[in-house]
Amino acid sequence: MPHQPRHETPPPEPTVLDDLDAFADELADAWAGAWARAEETASAGRAYLRALCVGAERKSMEPLSARADENRHRFYQFITRSPWDWRALQDRLVGAGRRRRVFSAGGGLYLDDTGLPKKGRKSPGVQRQYCGSLGKTENCQVLVALAYAEPAPRNRDSPAWALGMRLYLPADWADDPARCGEAGVPEGTGFQTKHAIGLDLLDRARGRVKHGWVGADAEYGTDGAFRKALRERNEPHVLGVRPSAVRCAPDVPLDRPARAGGAGRPPGERLPGGVGPLSPEEWAARLEFREVAWGRGSRERGGRPVPLAARAARVRVRVTVKAGRPTDETGWLLLEDRGNELKAWLCWGLDDASLEDLVRMAHHRWWVEDVFQTMKGERGLDHFEGRTWNGLHHHASMVMAAHAYTQLRRLGKRPPKTTPRVLAAGPAAATAGPP
Repeated sequence: MPHQPRHETPPPEPTVLDDLDAFADELADAWAGAWARAEETASAGRAYLRALCVGAERKSMEPLSARADENRHRFYQFITRSPWDWRALQDRLVGAGRRRRVFSAGGGLYLDDTGLPKKGRKSPGVQRQYCGSLGKTENCQVLVALAYAEPAPRNRDSPAWALGMRLYLPADWADDPARCGEAGVPEGTGFQTKHAIGLDLLDRARGRVKHGWVGADAEYGTDGAFRKALRERNEPHVLGVRPSAVRCAPDVPLDRPARAGGAGRPPGERLPGGVGPLSPEEWAARLEFREVAWGRGSRERGGRPVPLAARAARVRVRVTVKAGRPTDETGWLLLEDRGNELKAWLCWGLDDASLEDLVRMAHHRWWVEDVFQTMKGERGLDHFEGRTWNGLHHHASMVMAAHAYTQLRRLGKRPPKTTPRVLAAGPAAATAGPP
């Protein structure tokens, strides 16, 4: 079932957008350049941002230009043909979040992707593929995104900030230069998996955004190469995994000999403790689960918010591969019993975190889905009607900017920020690069 947003940001009216100009000033150099009519580009950028921030049912080109009292062709030129760098705008948004101290080591970076239903064959990246917003395989484009989110006592008070977004280009597209050229895909853009795109987005942001961990769902976390890439970057993480796709043994040193005088443990031999590699379902049968609360939701009972809780357990494990051969990947296997379903996460680099911390980090991943739904439902991410690579990325980046502005309005009304008790490991929690 597609995710539904758990909070709503009331759309600002035009009369309360006075401070939007100051926010736009921080982004304006991303629209600047040496091309002809650069001043018109900057002016159109401010108008487009203002139009996206005002509440309205449709945010495609025609109603946006009418709402901003702008010439439709100027908006079309700004989004579809102007050469301004959408990556630079996304970088400016990271800087805007840093200046306002949105990010802290008590929050995480979350990777996910979202589908934009799209008809035809000419829009870049369109093909039949799984569309999360529809919950089925359909003709769509898929955007990979990275967002920051920080757990708060009440879910609706959680800070959330989009950090980067990029189109996934399927292999069939990357292998068709003529089709790519018609859609304006930059020459030399090859095929990249969603995992590789996610790592690129992470690398652009991680040195500038304070955070304590990285989170993602099972589509990313089940990939051992993706988990290894995060370990190589010394990024603590809480990643969903498909229970049927992983097996784990008790966490024991690999240098113990298998027998007296032995040099190592042959593949498939049971590890110390009398327990061989087990699936998450098999581990669940051996562990004691307990109720763990991770926050307070929007529903109330007796005038008080209803706690959000789950039956959870964890165990220290070493991941194994075929034939039960142990790997160098160790950490917590986090399990959640949902009655008719078992959910599993692999947690690395968070040895000192409590069970409550891990559950909070795992469940807070839904905020990146909330960011997507807010961008679609309130800011018009899925209303773009163009057919070019730059046009889609220009529009998506401007939607990110509008979302950031409305988030600042929302966060300005929340109580003083309190950092939850989350112990972050590694330098990722304290990195801070240039603004």
